[in-house]
Amino acid sequence: MSAKSGKSEKSGKSEDMEHEQRRGGLPTPSTHPSDLRLEPQRGLEALAPLLALLSRLVLREFNAELLAALRQPDMLEVFDKAQPGCARYLNQENWPTHNVEQAFEQAAVDFTGLFIVPEGVRPQASAWLPGERESVGAQISGLALNVMQTLQLQPDDPDMRGLRPDHLAVLLALVSATLHSDNPQERQIGKDLFAQSLAPWLPAFGRSVNKRAQIPVYQALGTLLAQVAQFSSEPNAEPGEEVLSVSLSVS
Repeated sequence: MSAKSGKSEKSGKSEDMEHEQRRGGLPTPSTHPSDLRLEPQRGLEALAPLLALLSRLVLREFNAELLAALRQPDMLEVFDKAQPGCARYLNQENWPTHNVEQAFEQAAVDFTGLFIVPEGVRPQASAWLPGERESVGAQISGLALNVMQTLQLQPDDPDMRGLRPDHLAVLLALVSATLHSDNPQERQIGKDLFAQSLAPWLPAFGRSVNKRAQIPVYQALGTLLAQVAQFSSEPNAEPGEEVLSVSLSVS
């Protein structure tokens, strides 16, 4: 997400979200170092860079850029705690060799099966919240578009601008953008958006992703998505789910 100039767009079809002049972008895990602890008592702000990275993992197929971000030592710790063996998978010796394309192809098959095909795990709020899908989708999209217009934000990634605003990648990026703000009122808007549009369905969605994923990266992604809901003011994790409490340094 980035700030935009000009008149606010009317809340309508998500496909019509257009690119406008940018005045700054959403901090991304690869360029903005942070020192965080994944502990609910520290508040949702502690997750801002992680939410941005999770958004990108849902948005596009696993690639060299995401591999580099996940290979950071502390990020490896987070993902390996979420899915034991993930660090070993990300550091396996065949990644820098001629087999790297085969590894990416395997990841692409998993990504498509999870997030693209109709029988996959649909990454949209309307597919998981109770109620008629179109109506729920319109309500969540309206919330997201209202935040975008109020804070003068827009999708920063070309792949994101064609998605419905109730898509998980859009919502995660939007919440992350608000939590990066120096303005406490804007951060509260992000917290409210998270509580209303993400926390109610992320646990079930994340568990489904973890169960159906074939590679450790997406298994860890599912676990992390299920657990971040615990940072909402309305906890939605199932009893017994472990809360991550490792130090995360994103650079």
